[in-house]
Amino acid sequence: MRRRWLAAALLLAGCAPAPTQVFVHVDAEPGVRAMTRSIGIRIWGRARDGVYAEEPDEIEPVAGSQYVWRVSLHPLANDSTRFFRLEAGAYSTANGEGTQVAVARLQSGYAAGQTLHLYLLLQDSCIGRPCVDLDTTCAGAACIPIPEPVPFDPDAGLPRDAGTLPGDDGGMDAAVGDAGVDGATPLLDAGVDAARDAGVFGDGCVPAAEECNLMDDDCDERVDEDFDTDTDLAHCGGCGMPCEQPRATPRCAGGVCSIASCNAGFGDCDGVVPGCETPLTTILNCGMCGRACTGGLLCAMQPGGFNCVSSCTGGLTDCGGSCVDTDTDAMHCGGCDSACPARTNAVETCASGTCGFTCLPGFGDCDGLPGNGCERDLRTNVSTCGSCTRSCASRECQRASCMAGVCSYAPDDARPCDDGRPCTMNACMSGVCEIVSDTCGMDGGTPECMGDTDCPDMGPCSADQCLGGTCFHTALGPPCCTSATECDDLDACTIDSCDTSNMCQNTAIGGCTSCFGPGDCFDAEPCTQDLCLAGRCSNPVIPGCGMCGMIGCSAPSPTCCSDSGDYCCPSGAGCCMGSCCAGGDSCCGGTCCPSGSCCGSSCCGPGFSCCDGTTCCRDGFEMCMAGACVPIGGTDAGTGFDA
Repeated sequence: MRRRWLAAALLLAGCAPAPTQVFVHVDAEPGVRAMTRSIGIRIWGRARDGVYAEEPDEIEPVAGSQYVWRVSLHPLANDSTRFFRLEAGAYSTANGEGTQVAVARLQSGYAAGQTLHLYLLLQDSCIGRPCVDLDTTCAGAACIPIPEPVPFDPDAGLPRDAGTLPGDDGGMDAAVGDAGVDGATPLLDAGVDAARDAGVFGDGCVPAAEECNLMDDDCDERVDEDFDTDTDLAHCGGCGMPCEQPRATPRCAGGVCSIASCNAGFGDCDGVVPGCETPLTTILNCGMCGRACTGGLLCAMQPGGFNCVSSCTGGLTDCGGSCVDTDTDAMHCGGCDSACPARTNAVETCASGTCGFTCLPGFGDCDGLPGNGCERDLRTNVSTCGSCTRSCASRECQRASCMAGVCSYAPDDARPCDDGRPCTMNACMSGVCEIVSDTCGMDGGTPECMGDTDCPDMGPCSADQCLGGTCFHTALGPPCCTSATECDDLDACTIDSCDTSNMCQNTAIGGCTSCFGPGDCFDAEPCTQDLCLAGRCSNPVIPGCGMCGMIGCSAPSPTCCSDSGDYCCPSGAGCCMGSCCAGGDSCCGGTCCPSGSCCGSSCCGPGFSCCDGTTCCRDGFEMCMAGACVPIGGTDAGTGFDA
């Protein structure tokens, strides 16, 4: 079998056909077609000894869900006696990875000097049935031995409704769309009310809550319609593929899991390990990826963030070059190198030397198990929308969704409905369960009601009306409410309530600023600490850092500095961008360095000299060359790659 012969028929239209070739036309029924984001083609060649190659000759994911897809095959060395086996798989991801939606296979040979056209159909009944035995294919919801294909004449059209495939009843599923509303909205088969009265839907399907499992759980002729694998963190790129990024806020876009933002104090420095794996509090990465503290300097928290300093002060402990408070530092909680474990969608905390964690905004620890962190997405999950205890209530003929932690509803006119009366036929229309036929009122029977007051009161968030002798109950969504939990706007700076008229009220809290992280709370004041606590900004004053430009300084810190806001320094100390340098030290780009050791924005330690104002070189062992430290006695030419 020759590699790289997969091509769309459009590319081959202007080429003369090979003397011996096969075109395989890959098609799909509506359910598979709607779920497809890429198509995978695998081909095995079989020699005259009858043995198939153990590995496929070709794997070619094709972006997009365009059917019919055509595969052009030519025999190796134009040997028309060869056989081949071909597999077509539909994937819900754009890269041909993950679990297949459905799979179909065929095996065939060539006809010398002829072009054969073969048809391969991915059936809806085969969704979730992989048929792992490569000698079988799926047809009619069963794995059967691969049959001999039947060639067809392409000028007569595709045999999609000819009933030539095993398990095919002679056409696509006629149940879909046979009772559509205005020919546009597909409903279930005619007679759905009779099936519903028996407690089942078409073909014996028993309705259940829809799950992301490649199956039609709620019997509405749609598969996993409540899940968007392009954006769902629990099913990112496919069902059961959670998007998790340690020490970071995850993001699922286009079915690809990535990092939205790193937790405070961590960075994605290697680009390989998932999440933000690198603490930015060490001498190798002090305040940012790659910023190292050289020459014996240590990494410590400064007013503008972590930076290099000459020594640990204020009761902090030197833990491998990091100046930390072991009572509160999550990487050294209770002692050096005692790191608190990373939790999913959470920030590790340390209080009094004991580890804990807080959930990132929009996530919740709903099962109370610390091992899996904050496992629930409160922004988009309808079962935990805005909080662990809030589920978006089910409404007839309306599909619930959760956006930014708030429940919303949209018409779901493909869903069957029933008003509970045996004399009516019903269908969902514009989000309301309407009567298609009525022998109780509209067709000469006894009217159900004479006015709106005759209709049962279904609650404050339902419009109860009598139309044509029949009661109708239309659900009213937000801002109509029955409890305060329905009014949560996911804003920590509002008080959410449901008033006496059953209307949502979201009252702003004066002076409160909402936030998702410390960056939202920056106030440009060097003497305050910018914090985001429980979704609200807090800017407490840093002890010892005063507004001396207005109120002055006093002992033991009489000197007022104004190079980075106003702050006080001890007598004889120097000002250094929010820090105080000891007597004799100099300010080096915000870092205090011993006299003469300033080099760029860091300090050179004893036995080191500054090279071109940027790098510290070791005296007697290295020399400065073009801003780099080169070993004395020659340079390393490096190692090249094999050509």
